[in-house]
Amino acid sequence: MNHMVGWIQVFDADCHGRTYEGDPAEYACGHDPAAEFGKAANGSVAGWEEHGFNRQARISGGGMMPGAMVFNMTVMEYLAHGWDLASATGRVSPYAAAEATDGLNLAKVTLPPEYQGEGMEFGAIVPVSAQAPAVNRLIASLGRDPAWAESPAR
Repeated sequence: MNHMVGWIQVFDADCHGRTYEGDPAEYACGHDPAAEFGKAANGSVAGWEEHGFNRQARISGGGMMPGAMVFNMTVMEYLAHGWDLASATGRVSPYAAAEATDGLNLAKVTLPPEYQGEGMEFGAIVPVSAQAPAVNRLIASLGRDPAWAESPAR
């Protein structure tokens, strides 16, 4: 939860043209992580609605990137971590097939294979059947094994 809440605050700042002060990797949630997340997520949505995607945006104090790419990264981050959280807590993935397909399409244009694998932010693409549910194909494209959620050993 600390990672999810810390980074949504970074994305909220980024879409408004602000710089997040601090290190999101060291963020510690308060007594109501859901409220913290909701506030920053709503701020992020409002920022994209107000400022649009057709601009340059900074991510995490780094260089400038196309706004659409920063938005795509935000969506991918929270689709992946939403699945992580659901899987880790024994819940069903919260995404409809259309949402997962949209996320998969964003991942294909935003996250090239050369940025995945050992020592990278995302794991290597996990092979799954083209007929697998859309959420499984999305999660596999982001370097997670969709079978993990179904494993009794976890």
